[in-house]
Amino acid sequence: MRRTLKSFRDFLDRFSLLPSFTEDTIFLMLIALGVIYFVDPSAQQEIYETLRYSEKATLIVVAGALFTLYTAFFTLFKTETQKHYMLWFAIIINLVVGVTVIETLNGQGLGPIWYIFPALNVGSFFLIILFWYTNLYNTERLNTKSMSYENIIYGSIALIAISQVLKFVPDMSWQVIFSSSIAYATYFSGTVTSFLPKIIPGKNEKIESTMKLINRSTEYALEQINSTGLRDGSLLIVTNESTEETTVPSESLGNADAYISGVINERFKDQNVATVMLGHYDWKQSWWSSTASFQALIIDVFLAGESDRYEFCQIIDDETGEYKVGEKGLIYLNKKAT
Repeated sequence: MRRTLKSFRDFLDRFSLLPSFTEDTIFLMLIALGVIYFVDPSAQQEIYETLRYSEKATLIVVAGALFTLYTAFFTLFKTETQKHYMLWFAIIINLVVGVTVIETLNGQGLGPIWYIFPALNVGSFFLIILFWYTNLYNTERLNTKSMSYENIIYGSIALIAISQVLKFVPDMSWQVIFSSSIAYATYFSGTVTSFLPKIIPGKNEKIESTMKLINRSTEYALEQINSTGLRDGSLLIVTNESTEETTVPSESLGNADAYISGVINERFKDQNVATVMLGHYDWKQSWWSSTASFQALIIDVFLAGESDRYEFCQIIDDETGEYKVGEKGLIYLNKKAT
């Protein structure tokens, strides 16, 4: 059964039919909700009544909304916990708006064309729930990188414009406007933004510098593991121009972070550098779930002139007899002072 579902998921993914909620989509859904709430008084009471229906769902929606705003403006990367609540925010919103729009359309007796967007909303909900609980859709589909400011600005302008234009269509309810806004955010926003000029490069440059080092260090680490293996305490040091392997002294293994920071401050203070060690990552999806343990590359990124380092792990597996990046992929852990 699971193999059949996996084939079905891969088929949908191959033809871009699998719902994939990116941070852009989720952020713009939040913007669309805010726009509808403040410009349409009839929406305010209904949204309030909907949130009162389930306290747990409301807490998830609020947490997802707060994490969406936080990761958009105040951090470069997202942790698995943040991604978890952001994704469930999108799942719940799709179900609620889809069902609400269908009920509204039934009462108005409008034609079938109006049902396309809410049908996509509800269909997305059921597909994601199906794949989520069979462990075939999880948080790696929500990119670890924070979205660009261009997507925030351009997408928000587009959604406000869509909402204002549709308000003047006769008999157009706020539910249909919201459903249309979600469709724009999911299917068109990224494409539109890609054709528009970059306006705030600072955030993008830091992200791209970090990702470049992560990709380079992952490639080098996998080459080393598959060719000679890595000894206990092996430390790989990767810059944009060089790679090397050294060893953390046995007396420093209990406090490897301090040893690594010392090496970086002494030898690589004015360079972008990543360090890699072999380790494990333990992840508990929710407080009632069991803990899953993954073999991983522990990657620390130090950017020149920054007083903090960014900690990641890259999940790896050897199902084929050769180590490669695992399906769960790259995970952001936290930011620490060096």
